[in-house]
Amino acid sequence: MKARLLIAAFCFAVVGCTLVDAPTGLNQVPDPGQATGVGYYVSPNGSAVGDGSKASPWDLQTALDQPGKVVPGDTVWMLGGVYSNSAHDFVSKLSGTANAPVVLRAYPGERATIDGRLDINGSYAYYWGFEVMDSDPDRVTTLAGSRPADLPRNM
Repeated sequence: MKARLLIAAFCFAVVGCTLVDAPTGLNQVPDPGQATGVGYYVSPNGSAVGDGSKASPWDLQTALDQPGKVVPGDTVWMLGGVYSNSAHDFVSKLSGTANAPVVLRAYPGERATIDGRLDINGSYAYYWGFEVMDSDPDRVTTLAGSRPADLPRNM
């Protein structure tokens, strides 16, 4: 199930595809013009002590930890810029419901990019309209596996 959600999230984040044969509830993409929940904001310069407003946005990891005020049906808007952290790894715990997913998406007209890895541990969340890339130039390993220990970002 986690692998299917990760694949679904990748499709939305990178190529904006429509899901086919996805688990129930994931094949219905919400209309971006008809948000039903509350909107919160993150910024590359946001803060863990922000309140999630556009004037005082969270940093990305704080929002991905799903603060108590983010509930099913809400949207977290990524303001334009490059999101990176020292761990080079973001972990999402965003969770909604089948009828009210939590949505993480780029703010309309702005380009949002995550520089690093995005691990998804939540459920019923849509990841939409932003780029995920890795600028780390250290990319060659002689070790097998998906997280070789000789690459700094995998420690």
